[in-house]
Amino acid sequence: MLVLGIETATWMGSIALVNDQMGVLAAFNVNSTASHSERLLPAIERIFHETGKNLQDCDGICISIGPGSFTGLRIGLATAKGLAFAANKPLIGVSTLETLANGVPMARVPICPVIDARKKEVFTTIYEWRKNELVRLAPEMAIPPQWLIQKISKPTLLIGNGLIPYRDLFKKALQEKALFLSDAFNFPRASVLAHLGMKRLIRNETSNPEDLVPVYIRPSEAEINWKQD
Repeated sequence: MLVLGIETATWMGSIALVNDQMGVLAAFNVNSTASHSERLLPAIERIFHETGKNLQDCDGICISIGPGSFTGLRIGLATAKGLAFAANKPLIGVSTLETLANGVPMARVPICPVIDARKKEVFTTIYEWRKNELVRLAPEMAIPPQWLIQKISKPTLLIGNGLIPYRDLFKKALQEKALFLSDAFNFPRASVLAHLGMKRLIRNETSNPEDLVPVYIRPSEAEINWKQD
């Protein structure tokens, strides 16, 4: 089984091809000033070229549906839908926070993914590994980092690009309760996303491309401005 993973929820976009025999065939990460609209399709073409695969070889397409950058999510989902329609392939949507948490397999403490939501807020929730299953302990939310600090009462692993602006705040307020990994874990990886999508594809947990929408959690700036007009 071969799955294409597309991750555009943050400025660190990534593409990956994974299968159920060899694992990750190829992964491509880009952190640049160019928008996802400029680099996404060329990255997908490159990964197919490098692996000798093509879209028709894929059994499904997995896309990050948020929360994250509203623009990035729209671009990623529109691209994934177009590919799914063109090749008649199943489409699987996966939470960005879930992808981040799954990037730390079998952690012994709760995992708190934190994505910068701007406007002095973060997108977040809390997960915990129970045996071989990652369990979400709270709803996905957009809250000020100070509110998140109040919800953490024991040693917790914090990961995500929300640590770039707020790491010192978490470290000072939580002290020994705040645990961190290297920066390599602070961005959702398309390879992890694709593996999650493969598991759901095997269980036939796919989405109708017409029905799949981004998970913004809060209204976009355009929606806010429209309501004010």
